[in-house]
Amino acid sequence: MAAGREPPSLADAIVSGGSLSIICADGGVGKSVLSMQLGEFFPTGSQTFVYDCFGNGGYRNASGYRHRCRDGLVQLANEMAGCGLADPLVPSGKAEPSAYIRAFKARAKQAADKVASEAPNALLCIIIDAADSAQIAADALDSRALRTSLTK
Repeated sequence: MAAGREPPSLADAIVSGGSLSIICADGGVGKSVLSMQLGEFFPTGSQTFVYDCFGNGGYRNASGYRHRCRDGLVQLANEMAGCGLADPLVPSGKAEPSAYIRAFKARAKQAADKVASEAPNALLCIIIDAADSAQIAADALDSRALRTSLTK
């Protein structure tokens, strides 16, 4: 799906397109702004949550992790919990990424069920903005870790 279409027509395409939509466009054309606006055009009762992997450039900062499950998924789950849609998700230093994914999926199902019970045509929309930035950060962190281990 290409950015550049008007938000209402993109929202219609997302609603009719199934469970996953990917919007691709060049940098600087307004994908982040679109992410914040899309929820206005979904059916009444819909809930939209956005996680921004770019983080105002913070994805490049090793101390500003925007790519890890325990950051993004916890934030999204707790935003849903704050709206009364799901149980909170408390991060643990010992949990593996797969545990965060399972826990998040359970929270997303809780939230989707609650949204649907309150308005049958409503959607739970989870937007991951700048996912490519998360991949860049993860790759860079893995490269630094590999270089460090090779020099020891």
